[in-house]
Amino acid sequence: MKYLGDAEALTLLNAENGEQAIECMKQHKVDVLFLDLTMPVMDGFEVLQTLPVNPYPTKIIILSADVQKQAMERCIQNGATFFLPKPFNQAILVKALERVGITLAFHQASYSDTASTQNVSLQTEVHQTDSPETNSYVHQNSHPNALSAAASSSTSAIASTQPDRNHVGQDDFLTVFKEVANVALGRGAAIISDHFGEFIKMPMPNVAMLSTGELAMAILDIKQQAQSKAIAQRFVGGGIHGEALVCLHGQDIKAFGYRLGFGQKDEFKSEVVMDIANLMVSSFLVSLSEQMNIPFSVRQPVVMEDYMVWGEGKRDQRELFTVEYCYQSENLDVECNVLFMMDHNSTEVIKRVMETLH
Repeated sequence: MKYLGDAEALTLLNAENGEQAIECMKQHKVDVLFLDLTMPVMDGFEVLQTLPVNPYPTKIIILSADVQKQAMERCIQNGATFFLPKPFNQAILVKALERVGITLAFHQASYSDTASTQNVSLQTEVHQTDSPETNSYVHQNSHPNALSAAASSSTSAIASTQPDRNHVGQDDFLTVFKEVANVALGRGAAIISDHFGEFIKMPMPNVAMLSTGELAMAILDIKQQAQSKAIAQRFVGGGIHGEALVCLHGQDIKAFGYRLGFGQKDEFKSEVVMDIANLMVSSFLVSLSEQMNIPFSVRQPVVMEDYMVWGEGKRDQRELFTVEYCYQSENLDVECNVLFMMDHNSTEVIKRVMETLH
């Protein structure tokens, strides 16, 4: 929204989830649909499977943090024209609109990131650019039944959970961090999917402040779950201190680990489980580090049964900053729940970093 708000002769329609987007499409002749994949109620994949809902030739541009190769291919196969990963800049978005026949005029003499337009190249194959400023996977639908060019006066329906960072207040840093975490989650899923060779399901991350009592209940719930393995791993970087708890469920944990290339040398040790947990934590932190410009280091993961959980015995009763997400295999019986916890001092560091991302 922030990249298109200053454009002339443009009507923007906002939908908070896929179901609202479908209703919007039924009521309006929409030239371009900007579609997120990870949304509540009805996700982007379900929207693509539901379309078209009217005969108007709407172009679909996917704007998503889920950058798995399988996700991109499914979108194109289901009628999307372009796939742009988050985060992206205004130049990339404008270039994609030009490729679907829409040229925008802006009230301002220039728009942000114009200089980087020279580095933007929309290809007909999935690719990754080397520059982090224009890091984009762009895949154009060249199927003969692809939608025709959009009309000259454009109306855009945006079905996205991405917050407008230009209007995030100081107390709403959780909203900004949720989008940062969503990008990290998507890149982590892509890393895991590349190793695993199959699509990984990923919902939106849950970002919240939890009291020590609420956290203790969550940890107790993890400990008491049957047929599950829980791993703890500490991390630190840039004044941020925290710990990640990874809980693996399902009968195919070992098979999942073997598919990822992990082996079991000692049958009495949980080597595969710890390797999986380390991958879940590290893949998320790598992307988080890139976005926040903070290098993180991690300690060796340990099985929770052999470890006094971080937070037990702590006297500090202030709320903890938490990020919770889940990865799930589409074809194996395995689910990975991850809970990141950071203390009060870490929360203040995160707040300051999020203010720079507005």
